[in-house]
Amino acid sequence: MAQWRWSIVGLVVAGFVAALCAAALVFLVRSESRNKKPVVIPDITYVCAAKALPAMTRLESESLATRTVTAKQAPEAYISNSAQVLGKVLAIPLVEGQPLTQSCFVPNGSSQQMAANIPSGKRAVTLSLPGDSSMKGLLYPGSLVDVVASFDVPADKMPGGRAQVSKVMVQNVEVLAVEEKTVFTPPEAPANSGGIGGILGNAPAPMQRQEHQLELVTLLVDPTQAQALRLAMQHGTVSLAMRNPTDQTVPEAKVTLIGDLLGPIGSEPTTQTTSMPAVSPVFMSEPGAKAEPSAMKTGEMPGAKVEPPPEKPHWDVTILRGGVSETRSFDLPPIKSRSTGK
Repeated sequence: MAQWRWSIVGLVVAGFVAALCAAALVFLVRSESRNKKPVVIPDITYVCAAKALPAMTRLESESLATRTVTAKQAPEAYISNSAQVLGKVLAIPLVEGQPLTQSCFVPNGSSQQMAANIPSGKRAVTLSLPGDSSMKGLLYPGSLVDVVASFDVPADKMPGGRAQVSKVMVQNVEVLAVEEKTVFTPPEAPANSGGIGGILGNAPAPMQRQEHQLELVTLLVDPTQAQALRLAMQHGTVSLAMRNPTDQTVPEAKVTLIGDLLGPIGSEPTTQTTSMPAVSPVFMSEPGAKAEPSAMKTGEMPGAKVEPPPEKPHWDVTILRGGVSETRSFDLPPIKSRSTGK
């Protein structure tokens, strides 16, 4: 009987201790929950179309808008900063409020991007030029050039007859592309040299182009200039002259003839010696004029050039003394005739 009594007392005490521990645990949990601040998920802002935009539109600031939504409502792969899309070209049409993503744009450096960036009223014209006329290796997209055209003009089109002429057809135009490389092509990343071995042994060899192949150069011109360049390509030869990018002067375009390069041919007078039989002084002078005695005796035309007597034969000897040289001349004796012995 006594053992049962102590067992019941032990169970009561243990239950009381467990109740105290549970109460303390609940109190601690409630205290931490009261002191802990709730986690707030911030809203996000994404860039969208401010109005309906067709494909091939170059995005400007007035074409863009921003919207703020909760994180759960954020579109997938959204763009948060409008500066990231300014100047890009749409590959697909957009409706008002449609979020912008990277899949909405044409690739950088593509022909679509270049076409969409041609200013209003301008045209892109491609010229096929040999290497020496296109400054192969020096020309780059974005440079400024003058276009020089040369023609072989037929005789019925020139007052002085057939002639070769050259003229600056177009001045201060921008190069949009050289071959496939355009002004929008991303810059090439420098190759990993890996030391001297990478520079010499592992570097890929540049593609060799045949000398007779033409280089394609695309220029930004207006419609009138485009027509002039096409005619120049069909009826003459065209070459490019690079300008300083800061040089905005437009000098007067003058036509250069091939005669301007050669100068007048045969313009310098030549002096000739003219001899004639001796005549009477009456025929060599006018009434009241005195005849020149030398002309009367020699029979030469007055004012004509008199040739000097032939130079006597001589023998030149060069004497070297140290670093000084001296030349002496000795007259040769006259040659005796075998018949006369003189």
